[in-house]
Amino acid sequence: FKQKTAYEMLRSLVGSEMCIRDSLSFTAPGRVAEVLVKPGDYVLAGDVLVRQADISQRNAYEQALLALQTAQLRQEQLLQPVDEAQVRIAEANLNSALGAYAAVQNAVSADQLRAAELRVEQARQAKEDAIRARTTASGGQPDEYYSILDAQVGAASFNEEIARLQLESLRTSNRDQLAVAGARVAQAQRELERVKAGPTQAELDRAAIAIRQAEAQVQQAERALSRTALTAPFDGIVSLVNAEVGALTAPGTPVVEVVDVTPLRLNVQIDEVDVRQVREGMPVRVQLDALPGLRFPAAVAQIALVGRNDNGIILSLIHI
Repeated sequence: FKQKTAYEMLRSLVGSEMCIRDSLSFTAPGRVAEVLVKPGDYVLAGDVLVRQADISQRNAYEQALLALQTAQLRQEQLLQPVDEAQVRIAEANLNSALGAYAAVQNAVSADQLRAAELRVEQARQAKEDAIRARTTASGGQPDEYYSILDAQVGAASFNEEIARLQLESLRTSNRDQLAVAGARVAQAQRELERVKAGPTQAELDRAAIAIRQAEAQVQQAERALSRTALTAPFDGIVSLVNAEVGALTAPGTPVVEVVDVTPLRLNVQIDEVDVRQVREGMPVRVQLDALPGLRFPAAVAQIALVGRNDNGIILSLIHI
């Protein structure tokens, strides 16, 4: 390994049947925002290797989180015990609505209605008298006489219409205002009953459904956000990077390749003096000159039974 660069060694490892490699690609088109590795880098499972621009996905995720928090707050409010302050407020609103209804009810008294009805009757009688006087007038009178009688009939009719309209105004005004005031009383009564009773089962069910729906939206948004980043599927070495910042990526196009080096086997020779300190299954750390600073965990698989003479030095072969 001393004569090979890290990249050359990785390419030779990739060609080995003993290596496990994984080509990673994005599932949706996008623009590369970050390239965090290069060939030869050692990565751990879960490390982010390449990231796409994710502004819209992140905004959607944050909005979904906010909607979930709102739904949870609504449920917490429903589950709170009855608030006595709210009960007192609802009672005060009901008393106010009842007072307004009574005020409207007494705004037009029965005496006022009877007086208006009497004025209508008097105006009707005056009109009938004027009509009778006109129809029974004797002939041979000057034209001015008959004109005066006609004018009296018209004035009596006008006075009757005015009296009738005044009576209808009193009746209509009282009826409409009573209807509005009565509706307010009914609404205040329902609100008081609701505050005292607490949330209904239907309200609790709707709150629970809203939370489940919000949780599903969060999970969906989280998955969409996670798809904008390629992460290492296992501990290994990056053997290929096919991405640049700002470049567009297509779904399914390989972007990063990671090699799992754990299945590799290594044969080393050790002096017969030191071999007595080695046991099968003993954990070891392997360090390669081509990858300075990296140590790979391993274990002694087998110790050869017969050593080899190398210029008078007996060396034992150890399989790792």
